[in-house]
Amino acid sequence: MAPLLRTIGKYQILERLGRGGMADVYLARDTEADRQVALKLIEISRNPEVQAFLEAERRGAALQAKLCEIEPAVARIHHYGNLDGHFYIDMEYVEGEDLSDILSKGPLGCKRATEIAIRVCEVLAKAHAFITAVDEKELHGIIHGDIKPRNIRIDSAGNVRILDFGIAKGLSVTRKLTRNEFGSLPYTSPERLDTGVFDKHCDLWAVGVVLYELVSGYQPFDADTTRRMEDTIRCTKLAPLPPSICPEPLNRIIAKALASDPSRRYQSAEDFKGDLEAFAEGRQTQAETESVVDNDATRRTHGPDPEETRSFAAQTPVVIPFRNRIPPAPSRSKAVVLISSIFVGIVSIAFVLAITQEAVVWRAAVRARHELELPRSNVDRAWDEYQILASRSYLGLAPIALRRPLEQALVSEADQVISHYRNNDSSKMTKADWKQAKDYLYKASQLDPGDRELLAKYYYAEGHIQRLSHKPTAAVDAFRRAAELAPNWPDPHLGLAHTYVYGTSDLDKGEAALRRSQELGVQPGKRERAELADSYRIRGGQMWRQAEQVAGLPQEKQFLLNAKQSFQQAAEIYRSIAPWGQSTKLIKTLQENIEEIDAVLAELQEEEKIRKEN
Repeated sequence: MAPLLRTIGKYQILERLGRGGMADVYLARDTEADRQVALKLIEISRNPEVQAFLEAERRGAALQAKLCEIEPAVARIHHYGNLDGHFYIDMEYVEGEDLSDILSKGPLGCKRATEIAIRVCEVLAKAHAFITAVDEKELHGIIHGDIKPRNIRIDSAGNVRILDFGIAKGLSVTRKLTRNEFGSLPYTSPERLDTGVFDKHCDLWAVGVVLYELVSGYQPFDADTTRRMEDTIRCTKLAPLPPSICPEPLNRIIAKALASDPSRRYQSAEDFKGDLEAFAEGRQTQAETESVVDNDATRRTHGPDPEETRSFAAQTPVVIPFRNRIPPAPSRSKAVVLISSIFVGIVSIAFVLAITQEAVVWRAAVRARHELELPRSNVDRAWDEYQILASRSYLGLAPIALRRPLEQALVSEADQVISHYRNNDSSKMTKADWKQAKDYLYKASQLDPGDRELLAKYYYAEGHIQRLSHKPTAAVDAFRRAAELAPNWPDPHLGLAHTYVYGTSDLDKGEAALRRSQELGVQPGKRERAELADSYRIRGGQMWRQAEQVAGLPQEKQFLLNAKQSFQQAAEIYRSIAPWGQSTKLIKTLQENIEEIDAVLAELQEEEKIRKEN
């Protein structure tokens, strides 16, 4: 794991609280105000994606700072801005537990879930109606944009607090929608998935998802890949929760909140809150009323109203022979038996066809597995065949014969790139090599989504792609994720070291990353020693330039001595790997630099001697 910052500006870092998007959130102490705060940090970069994220965070902080003045449930913003190469947000640290942590122990029950949802709707109602100005623009309404259990906290007094308006948006007088790509997928509405555009209705959808999760203990939409998750959200019509855990009125509320048609949902946080309060007080809800109306309309499309039938019968007496008043029981029984027999026959035929098809697919999967085990097998062709077999398998069992060997083959292909880079000092792996490795690892992750080591390798390959694309901030983020997923794997730290030294010129972090890789068992090769030597050489150059900037001042001598020491350290490491790479040439250059510094130091010493004599 990347070294934890200890201080930044006036803040003393105590521990990491979490990570989201491109931001780290720490528990920190404001040494000037003498208080604990939640400190969000994002490394500043020229990368367009990072810039977009930074702008969203800056705007969100400004909006949250205004909203918290009128709504105590919103965490207070103390300060925000730029600090030591980071954008920071100093927020109130709320003691307590996030709903995500509480849910890990089980569902909350209908009463408590409803109380929390009511309070969240109250906060959103104020936010959606809030009028303010940011950057000289008048805004009518604030959209949170990322309502989820992680951003809802129950404080030590049991109160509901809403956290992290980091991607919040304000709605202008003329624009009713705004675009943002940073929301959390399981809580994202179907229309937001399709357009990237969201408004207050997307906040209300997210509250519906959270309410479902609080009552049931699990998310309503779940899938093993991002694409399947999106398809599930777009297409799934939720079945009601069991009556044993969720009464019918609350089921109706949840169904209305998560209706696929936005016009059928609650149109405001106040409406949503009102129905929740009605349920809590035992009154009829709007969702129940609409359900009754819908059912009446459905009945009328399928036949006459029973009341109309009874009225017509009263006006027109009809004598019905006794023998025809009750349909003969035997005829009805025969019809039921006939229908049941037909149904059983169809099911049996379908089952036989499915088993037959599964057997055919199984044989094809076994054949593909054998081909995959042959020398020089084509893993790309095996992947394509697996996709075809999976689409042909009705029961989903046959592809199992190929899944594990295919995953191993995909990972093996990626491992060849990783090991070749690690074990060959002169390796020149290209961006295309790393992209191929990343593609193999992505495919493997589709076969085994829960494998953290596999995911770590995926982010490691992504780190090298970003490094070679000259996007050091994105590279650092990817390498850090890899290190977090596989804390005992040294390779991500080697990637961090390389990026820090050559990408960001943060030599201290580069040295720390190299030391961490050594602690995890890596013996530095020539490439790693060259990186260390390069860091000393770069530092020496920085010191020399600083000496030139303060020429004639007392600090000049110390900067020159520091530069000389760094050049000597670099030259010593280059000598240990010579003639590898450019080491021989660099040793000569460093020696010349040291001689120039010695000459300047001699002049300074002579000038100092003359001053003392005079």
